[in-house]
Amino acid sequence: MLIEKVSDKDSIPLSGITSYCKETGIAEVFVQADEADGYALYFYHSTGGIHEKVVHFVYPLNR
Repeated sequence: MLIEKVSDKDSIPLSGITSYCKETGIAEVFVQADEADGYALYFYHSTGGIHEKVVHFVYPLNR
């Protein structure tokens, strides 16, 4: 599911997403944040997110 924030009126709070996932039997939700994006890292930590070290692979198709 892709959720794109268009405006504050149209955004879905993180708690709404996690509640929906729990109700539908989804066991885990993950988000991606760049290490250089301090605001995103702070936000996800402050909302109870657990930091994991992973390696992300990208396959550029438009080169």
